[in-house]
Amino acid sequence: EKSGLSDAFTSLMMDDDGTRDPGEAALDCKKKGNDSFMKGKKNLAKNMQYYRDAVNHYWEGYAWAARVKTVEPDFAPEIDEDGHVDEGPFFTEEELEELK
Repeated sequence: EKSGLSDAFTSLMMDDDGTRDPGEAALDCKKKGNDSFMKGKKNLAKNMQYYRDAVNHYWEGYAWAARVKTVEPDFAPEIDEDGHVDEGPFFTEEELEELK
């Protein structure tokens, strides 16, 4: 259990208080995973911890992506009078599969 995977899933369960959008969380985890991977790649010692962190972020992102509800390809979100969309991001089934 040195990989930290259980810690990642524990934090995922603790973090979900209903206020975090699953789509945004999945994208955030993907970005964190990509950043960790690039740090590992740039590190002269090729520190394996960066790669472990990247894998943990990707798994957490995958768990969040599993919670996303998809929309139809022709879906258009409602825009308020100020031009803002209240919710989002929105994913079609194909976009979500690409994210996973």
